[in-house]
Amino acid sequence: MRLNFSVAFLSASGAVSSPLGVFASNSLSYDQLDSVIKTVATSGFDFSNSAIGPDSADATFSSTIDAQWKINAEQPDETAPYLVCETTPGISGYERSERIKTLCNRERFGQKVVQNIDYRTCFNEQFVPTAALACSTSDANISVVPYSSWNKISAASFTSSLRENLDVVESVRYAGYFCEEQPTDAKKKNRKVVKKALKQAFDDNTNCGSGTSFKDIFTLDAEESRILLHQIKRTPYLPKACMQSLVESLGSHSFVCDVEYDPPVTTFNRQARWVIQGSVYGNDGSMDLPLHQVGINGENQVAQMSDTGLSVNSCYFYDENGEVARDQSANIDSARRKVIQYYAKTTSEDENGHGTHCAGTILGKICTGASCSTSNNQDGTAPEAKIAVYDIGNSGRGLYPDYSNPMFVRGAAAGATVHSASWGNGLNYYQNRDIDYDRYQHQNDSFLVVFAAGNGGRNNRKNSSSSVAKNNLNVCASRNKNQGMGELYTAYFSSMGPSADGRIKPDICAPGHSISSANKGQTRQCGAVSKSGTSMAAPGVAGAALLVRQYFVDGFSPSGTKIPEDGFEPSGALVKAVILNSGRVMLGRDNGSSAFPSTEFDESQGFGLISLVDGLYLKDKSKRKVLVWDRVPLTSGQEWEEYFKIETCEAAHTSITLTYFDKENSSTSCNPCIVNRIDLTVEKDGFTHYPNGLSGPDKKNNSQRIRIPHVEGDLITVKVKATNLVTAEQKFALVVSGCLEDGTNAPTMTNHPSDAPTRTKSPSSIPTSVPSNAPTMTKMPSKIPSSAPSNIPSMTKSPSDAPTNGNANYVKIAKGCVNGKNIKLYKNKSVRECASICDNTPTCKGFEYGVAYGGRGRYVPGDCQPQSSSDTRNCNGGYHNLDFYKQVVTTNTPTTDPTNAPTMTKMPTNIPTSSPTNAPTITKMPSNAPTSGIANYVHMAKGCVNGKNIK
Repeated sequence: MRLNFSVAFLSASGAVSSPLGVFASNSLSYDQLDSVIKTVATSGFDFSNSAIGPDSADATFSSTIDAQWKINAEQPDETAPYLVCETTPGISGYERSERIKTLCNRERFGQKVVQNIDYRTCFNEQFVPTAALACSTSDANISVVPYSSWNKISAASFTSSLRENLDVVESVRYAGYFCEEQPTDAKKKNRKVVKKALKQAFDDNTNCGSGTSFKDIFTLDAEESRILLHQIKRTPYLPKACMQSLVESLGSHSFVCDVEYDPPVTTFNRQARWVIQGSVYGNDGSMDLPLHQVGINGENQVAQMSDTGLSVNSCYFYDENGEVARDQSANIDSARRKVIQYYAKTTSEDENGHGTHCAGTILGKICTGASCSTSNNQDGTAPEAKIAVYDIGNSGRGLYPDYSNPMFVRGAAAGATVHSASWGNGLNYYQNRDIDYDRYQHQNDSFLVVFAAGNGGRNNRKNSSSSVAKNNLNVCASRNKNQGMGELYTAYFSSMGPSADGRIKPDICAPGHSISSANKGQTRQCGAVSKSGTSMAAPGVAGAALLVRQYFVDGFSPSGTKIPEDGFEPSGALVKAVILNSGRVMLGRDNGSSAFPSTEFDESQGFGLISLVDGLYLKDKSKRKVLVWDRVPLTSGQEWEEYFKIETCEAAHTSITLTYFDKENSSTSCNPCIVNRIDLTVEKDGFTHYPNGLSGPDKKNNSQRIRIPHVEGDLITVKVKATNLVTAEQKFALVVSGCLEDGTNAPTMTNHPSDAPTRTKSPSSIPTSVPSNAPTMTKMPSKIPSSAPSNIPSMTKSPSDAPTNGNANYVKIAKGCVNGKNIKLYKNKSVRECASICDNTPTCKGFEYGVAYGGRGRYVPGDCQPQSSSDTRNCNGGYHNLDFYKQVVTTNTPTTDPTNAPTMTKMPTNIPTSSPTNAPTITKMPSNAPTSGIANYVHMAKGCVNGKNIK
């Protein structure tokens, strides 16, 4: 039910009036708002026994909203936060965003997404009161709700700060997040305003006690993005009513958009390396490390670690040629053996030993020379990699790690592409730190953040996994080899999911029980120590991520052997997809005397136990072959698809994993927190398979996996559809592994709406039987000439069922472009639309089309640039992020050969009178076979081209 609230007083005549203006709003009901954001105001919790508590009941909801409209109206020139929802049916979140932008006259809109589901899309926005009113009354499908104090804090966050009996925890910290980053002057001014209001609330509340003052118990610190209320003096009992009044005061300011409980975080090997790489035994029964054996050991890769520091004199990190500065300069020295950057927030030593142990698991390697051990049994997962250390230290008030800027920014400057974090606060809801980390990875797609899930899973305690950002790789702990029930069981302490909004967390498991790694020490020593926890599992996965990156950078894909020319820089989403695709299904939780059941995708194991040999194709070492696609762009409603034929191999199943770095949700009260929805499906024998063990689409997770038992000869179709996007486009990564015909294909970036061209699977995956209506090329020579004659036509007319544009066909020249013959640039066009534009432009001879090759050109996906020339010589379209579609004008195919039909001249004289059995054919594609949408391709069996490789 939609409610209309009056926010001014009625005059005697009945008109809505106010000295501040006329205010009325399309709003949301209590239940509707609760279905968008789970806040204290809509929680339904009973705080009635508190002298001062939040209004959280339906009965008081409308009056609270009325009051907030009035409060905002009293500051007519000040912006305040509002929730804006759009409910036009049958359109995408992006289209709803554009409607709000137009109808509410917003120059920029849509960055702060709160919810995007089939029937509704909501955003946070700053308005002055009159603009909020105008927006709320602009259209029946637009609703506007002002944020009251208690709507600015999530129910999960508030209750997490209270004991079970609702007494406030000792030494609590709350953060009020500014709606916009504050310059120095505004920050100082707002701090004074907040402090004055907090002091007044403290003094006015008799529950806060007599004889004490606000300044004796609390400090107030201001940063660029937030203001921090920190209880520094532990009191025997600080009544909840006192704390509630302070939280309400903190959220009452128009420049504060979110309030959050901000507790300190806590910090939560040979056999581990063996399990991570796939638990492979050699012929002699030894534990093989297949990736290390082919030279994939982390070389030229850099990880960043945020932890308690690192003992640089440990022989796992020692450098006899010197060390990088350990201070707050964040200097970089890439020549160092292991540690190339060391940001010391408080101290430059690891007094705790936790960070040293974690770093050793990621990439520790015994030094050589005097006082260095000759054993490498404790070397890390990626022993040739280097590390940038971010010492989060201990300020005396607990561990409070920084946000992505400066932390990730400094690591990225040192070349880090993987961040390892073995700390957390045990809270499973979406927090501001999660928002920040999702934003960073969405905007910096080469960077992957790996987090420990936590150690709160004792007694099979669910909802205990922390650091649940959508784009993070969240790691649970398994047993190790020869421990308890073995590595296919999660450890009894490992935190369990799901996230508060129902997403799969943790994502992947790795050994985390009794892991031996580097020990702390300020003097040179090679000691190792055994530790247990997800803190030990996450570094192993971070090291594995470095190995996956090196695999692609060094050119092991697609061949399974190192070919430098095949190398490319993978996205973090692709690295994550490979790891999730590799996961082996685990058998349960090892609780010591008994096992607790666990199944694939559940709250205990997520995607299973990491096994890199199952996720990467290594020639002569892997049972399955692997296909990957990276940074594939889709716009809302577009669908990408690919066809595969299954052949014989030792793999038990075909595994398909989709991952994408979703845009951050701007609300800590989100439910669900997904913003851009992409759906993965697999079709086989007329049946549609859905991901993550579901019987329908997954509407919550941005990582999805489908596994289908292997049956030789099967044909499967993999589809990826952008069902509902808020942004203009979303890129995804996809991994397919199994008994795939033709080995591994190179990664492609394919934009596949229903009317756009697709990259087809290599011809050998097309059904071997030729349809009865297939046209054939008769009287072909027994062998093709080594070079084509100059006057042979480059392309024949498409079959009658192939799509054309007017009387023109277009031949796609991948990574092609034309120099200096631009006609006019069009934005956000499909290939079909661009072809139509070229058809209707008399001087057009083809068009350049923007893709995402990673070049430095100004073109972006969807750019359409018609050309008055088709000369592609000396133009590298890949550099400019372009493909070129060359126009080939044809006429309709007559029923008989016309006298002016193009002929193939200069053919050999030994043309047989009948078609030889091995002659290539142009097959008419069956109805379920892939087509290019614009061009057709001639199958030349066992044919290849010498020396013209593109990638």
